[in-house]
Amino acid sequence: MMDMHLDRQGAALQGCTVVEIGLDEAGQYAGRLVAALGARVIKVEPLLGEMQRLLAPFKVDRSGRRRSIPYEYLNAGKKSIAADLEDPFVWELIEKLTGGEGAVLCGTSMWERVPDTLNVPVVVASLYGAEVRTAASQAPLTRFQAGPSGKLLPAPRPVMPATLAADCIAGAGLAVTVLAVLTMRQYDESMAVAHRPVADHAYAAHAINLEKMFVGRVAQDHAELSRETHRFPFGGAVRCADGFVSMLLNEEHQWQGLCDVMGRPEWATDPRFSGGAGRSCMRLEIQSALDAYCGHRSVEVVLAAARSRGVPVGGVRSLAEVLDDDFKKARGFLEPTETAFGLANLVGLPFGDDPAWARRGEAIAPLVGQHSEEILSELGYSDEVREVLQCLRLVRYGDVPNQ
Repeated sequence: MMDMHLDRQGAALQGCTVVEIGLDEAGQYAGRLVAALGARVIKVEPLLGEMQRLLAPFKVDRSGRRRSIPYEYLNAGKKSIAADLEDPFVWELIEKLTGGEGAVLCGTSMWERVPDTLNVPVVVASLYGAEVRTAASQAPLTRFQAGPSGKLLPAPRPVMPATLAADCIAGAGLAVTVLAVLTMRQYDESMAVAHRPVADHAYAAHAINLEKMFVGRVAQDHAELSRETHRFPFGGAVRCADGFVSMLLNEEHQWQGLCDVMGRPEWATDPRFSGGAGRSCMRLEIQSALDAYCGHRSVEVVLAAARSRGVPVGGVRSLAEVLDDDFKKARGFLEPTETAFGLANLVGLPFGDDPAWARRGEAIAPLVGQHSEEILSELGYSDEVREVLQCLRLVRYGDVPNQ
C-alpha cells in the first residue's frame, strides 16, 4: 500500500504517482496542482512532444531554446517520457509507472485506447466533467462530479491577454477528482473509484453555465429570450426596478428558498409545483410571481434576499461595473496595460515571463522526453532493452537542459 501523508503542513500526495497522457490545457493544469500537493507527475507525451508546447507567447532559455510561457506554467515540476502513443507498449509502461496504486489523468483523445486490463484508475477529462474508470475486473465506469475550488487558483495573476483562465478553473475540478481517487485508496485498497451521485443532465448544466456568461447582453432588451433558451422553465434574466438579475434553479432546496423569497411559502409543499415536471406546467404562474417580486425591488435587495435563502442568483452588471469590481481588482483579473491604443484594462492570466514558481526556484517544465532514460532505468529496463526501444522508436530520449 502506498505511503501517503495527509498532513496539512506537508505534501498531501507524497509517495503517489500520477501519469498524464493526451491532455489539453485544463488537464495539464490539474496535473500541476497535483504535483504541487507532492505527487510525482509523469507526462507520457508523443515522440515529437505535446501540441501545447507551441502555445504563444515564448521566451528563450539559457540553452537558446524557444519555450512556451503557458506550457512552462502548466507543466512546472513534472517529468517527461516521450513514447509512441499508438503502440500497446505505452500502456505496459504506464501500469509499471503507477505500480497499480497511482492514477492516470487521461484526455478524451486517448480515452478509447485505454485497455480494459489496465489495473489503475483512469480519470478522464471530458466536456461532462471528470470521469473515473477502472479495469473491467474492478468497479464499472463511474462519474465523479468535482467542482472547481477557488483556493487552488494561483494569485496574483500577471497580465497576459489570452483565454486560458477557463482551462485553469476546469483543471482545478479535475485535480480535486484525482485527489479524491488517490486519498480514498489510502483507506480501502479495494476502493478504486469514488462513488458520488451525478446530475443526469450534466451536459445541459454545462451549456446553461456557458449561456449565463452572455445573459447580460440578452437581458437588456429581451429578458424573455434567455428563459426560452434555458433548460429550466423560469428564472433566467429577470427585470428589477433598477436593472436585471440572472438566476438558475437546479435543486429542490433552491426552489424552496425561492418560494420564501417571493412570499409564497405554501408553493413549496403544493403538489402542483412538485418536481421539475410540475413546475414546468406551472411556469407562467411562477414567472409572473417572480416578475412581480423583482420588478418593485432593486437588484441589491433581490440579491440579498435570494442569497440569504440559498437561491443562486447574480446581478447582470454593466461593463463599467465589471471593471470596477473590488474582487476582480484584488485578484488581478483586470490590470491596466499599455497598448498601441493607450492604457487599457486587460484580462490577467496565472502565468507570465516571471511567474511565482520561477521566483521560488521550483523546477521548470521538462523538455520532450527529458526523463525517458532515467524512468526506464528506474523501472528495470536494461541498457540493451532501452537501446532497442529507442531503435524501434517506441521511446525517445531527450536532452537535459543546462542549469
